[in-house]
Amino acid sequence: MPVVAVSGHSRKVGKTSIAEGLIVALPEYSWTALKVSSHSHSDDPSKDYTVIEETCRDGESDTSRFLKAGALRAFWVQAERIEAAIPAIRAIIEGTANVVIEGNSVLDFITADFLILVINRGVAEFKESARGILSRADALVLIREHAEHPEFENLPESIPQSTPRFETGDPKIFPDALAELLRARF
Repeated sequence: MPVVAVSGHSRKVGKTSIAEGLIVALPEYSWTALKVSSHSHSDDPSKDYTVIEETCRDGESDTSRFLKAGALRAFWVQAERIEAAIPAIRAIIEGTANVVIEGNSVLDFITADFLILVINRGVAEFKESARGILSRADALVLIREHAEHPEFENLPESIPQSTPRFETGDPKIFPDALAELLRARF
C-alpha cells in the first residue's frame, strides 16, 4: 500500500496539479486522494477538524480535480491542529489500497513511502513546514513557469544532492521519468 505525499515549499506552487498528474500517470494504482489543510473552514468552533468526502467529479475544487483525474475517492481534511485529525486520516489510509496525500504538516504524523516536494521557482516564500521535510524528499519537481523572473535560483542546502530532480515548465505536465521512478519503487 504506497502512500505518496505531494508537498510544496509554499501555497500555489502546483501541488494539486502534480498530485492530479500522478493519478493520471499511474491509474493502475486506483488512488484514494487526500488534501490536508492546516486550517478549517468549519462554522462549528467545537470541531477540531473536518473530513469532507468529495463526490462531484465536475466541480472546480481540488478534490473534484482528483476524482476527475481518476481517483476512486477523494477527501479534504481541514484542521487547525493536524494532530487532531490523524486518527481519521489513518482510518482512510488503512481502508484503501494506495493513497496520494497533498500537504506538508501531515508529514509530522504520517510516514509517506515516497515524498515528492514541489518547488516553483516563481514563488519566493519558503514555508517552515516545507523546510522541515526538505531532507526527507524522495524526488523534487522543479517548476519554472516564469523562468525569465525566478525568485530564487539556489535550492536550500538541506536537500541532498542525490535527490532526483524533475523539471517542468507547467505543473499540469507530470514528468514521465518520475512516473517510471514511482513504478520501479512500487
